[in-house]
Amino acid sequence: MVVMMMMMMMMMMIMIMIIIIIIVFVVCCDAVDGRWTDWTEWSACSKSCDSGIKSRSRDCTQPPPQHGGQVCQGDAVETISCSDRPCPGTSLTTQ
Repeated sequence: MVVMMMMMMMMMMIMIMIIIIIIVFVVCCDAVDGRWTDWTEWSACSKSCDSGIKSRSRDCTQPPPQHGGQVCQGDAVETISCSDRPCPGTSLTTQ
């Protein structure tokens, strides 16, 4: 009987501790939405002639999402076509 009562008291103490941890987490840790860093500079064109690609990127780390906050919306990488000049012996075509 005594052992059973001690076990019940321990279970109640564990449940109370869990409830306290949950309350502290909810109260002290507001959700933080992620925000984008600035875009990097555009990369060099992927080809020295004909049609190539340039890209730039950004990260969702200013701040990163925390405590259930929203992730950044939009693309982390952006690309555009670049056409430096036609390759010798070919004509430049764009799509």
